[in-house]
Amino acid sequence: MKAEGNRREAEEKRTLASRFMSRALPSGWAVVLLIGMCAGGLGCGSSRETTVKGHLIVACADSALPLIEREARAFMILYPEARIDVVSTDSRGALVRLFNGEAGMAVISRDVGDDEKRAAAEGNLPLSVYRIAVDGVAFIVHPQNRVDSLSVGQVSGLLGGKAGSWSEVGGSGRPVVPVVRDRNSGTYEVVRKQVLAGEGFVGGVVCRTSQEVVDRVASEPGGIGCVGLAWLKEGRVKALRIAQKPGEAFVDASAPSVYKNRYPIRRPLLACTTGGAVEASPRAGFLAFLTSQKGQIIVESEGLVPDTVPERIIQLTR
Repeated sequence: MKAEGNRREAEEKRTLASRFMSRALPSGWAVVLLIGMCAGGLGCGSSRETTVKGHLIVACADSALPLIEREARAFMILYPEARIDVVSTDSRGALVRLFNGEAGMAVISRDVGDDEKRAAAEGNLPLSVYRIAVDGVAFIVHPQNRVDSLSVGQVSGLLGGKAGSWSEVGGSGRPVVPVVRDRNSGTYEVVRKQVLAGEGFVGGVVCRTSQEVVDRVASEPGGIGCVGLAWLKEGRVKALRIAQKPGEAFVDASAPSVYKNRYPIRRPLLACTTGGAVEASPRAGFLAFLTSQKGQIIVESEGLVPDTVPERIIQLTR
């Protein structure tokens, strides 16, 4: 009976993932879905696991990757019998892996979409969402670019193709080169909604990872890209100060500005699970660690805003 139940569950996940991806991606994209089972070590609560012992696979959006890799290392140092594998993908891909049974947890860098909620409901997968941090989307340029500050409307013009030269926003005569993530990334979706009023990016260079965005902008004098706050730590690019509207104060892309709701482009980092609460599993243990004081101190050290104890941590460390 148990084997039959597992077979049915796998079939439901296969059907769900197929429907989800057929709606989520443009036609012509090849998608390979591997069907996993909880018994395969995804942190779904096997009889051999506890909250601090066992195997968990976390499908993680690229923007949150530096944070979640650090969190996983810290958790495994504390609990040597736990093994957490962090798989880098984009926000859409993280949820697909979760729904498809390839991961026990998904970490995404935007809100869960209505189509994704419907996909979970259609697949009879109870979806639980936990906010673990708040991030800002920084707009980065080459260090030698003399433009330091822009309004959201000016950024929209540069990324949306209305402004083709930096001279239109007070810079040099260099052509504007948008450097953007692919459309399945959380960063793409946040900027599309909050900056481009639902429209897409026009032209430019499409990158698969945030590291590629930083690398390209650092070597492209006319480039402008968008990344999460954690990707500013290298210091190889310049983050623009942003104003919500012309005439308003320009605000640094920083954790304190995001925490005070002054920086205009903000987004959550969310940990998502399916199947309801599973107490005796490393998934439950790692989720508890992410939202604990130890886990939230790591959030702050990565340049992000902690969710559960933000005011106390920022005051103590700044």
